[in-house]
Amino acid sequence: MEVIALGVRASLGLIFVVAGAVKLTAPDRFARAIGAYGLLPRRAIPVLARVLPLLEIATGTLLLARPAAGLAALAAAALLAGFAVAVALNLARGRRFDCGCAGLSGSRTISWTLVARNVLLAGAATFVAVVELAAAPEGPRAPSPTAEMLPVMVTAWTATVLVAPLGETARLARRLDHVIGGRG
Repeated sequence: MEVIALGVRASLGLIFVVAGAVKLTAPDRFARAIGAYGLLPRRAIPVLARVLPLLEIATGTLLLARPAAGLAALAAAALLAGFAVAVALNLARGRRFDCGCAGLSGSRTISWTLVARNVLLAGAATFVAVVELAAAPEGPRAPSPTAEMLPVMVTAWTATVLVAPLGETARLARRLDHVIGGRG
């Protein structure tokens, strides 16, 4: 199990480092992508455009460093869940635009596939956190995967169960609006 967690941890670490580094190369473009989500006050967008890539790089780097991997995996899971929610909210509103993800050089439109990918990656990060925190050396109080990680695991599964149906609900709402509006 630890070998699998190591592979997942390394993959997540590289994903976060590369994503953050690419975003740092084009902060104005990344700021426009953040603004497209319509979830933050305008003056917070340039700050987030400069801080989020650094946070992603730090998270990725700490994922690659064994002593901090458990906590970094929790941070990665939280970031990925946040990204999934931001995309899902906009899709449910019927909006489509460039996601602002790692591939800033090419356009990637937000989609339910992107939501699913982020939820799966959040689940993978949660798995890494459980394995890493369970393997932590005994100290004053070693983390217990069942007691301390249960809320994180429940949150990840709840997000999966709640976010997945949003796509179908949004599609049905658009169809109903189309039919009621006399256009169908």
